[in-house]
Amino acid sequence: MNYIDELNKEQIRAVENIDGPSMVIAGAGSGKTRVLTYRIAHMIHSDIDAFNILALTFTNKAAKESPRKFPKTKHATFGWVPFTPYLPEFLERRARS
Repeated sequence: MNYIDELNKEQIRAVENIDGPSMVIAGAGSGKTRVLTYRIAHMIHSDIDAFNILALTFTNKAAKESPRKFPKTKHATFGWVPFTPYLPEFLERRARS
């Protein structure tokens, strides 16, 4: 997969870090969705089963854009959903535990 030409050094580091969870925090228009989609593609290329991948976004816009930005690679079927609708329940469960 040739993503090196499209990403900066920090983005490449985030994409190639597939040993556990990762959180990408950056400003608007900085390429967060691209990093997320390329990281998932890299994980699938590294033979990680898509069933074991959970990708959360904070906006409907990112959830809609992600499938379009997904690189042409070994195809996997998974959904893209924003995290926001699940946040209240998540926080409530965390508060109880």
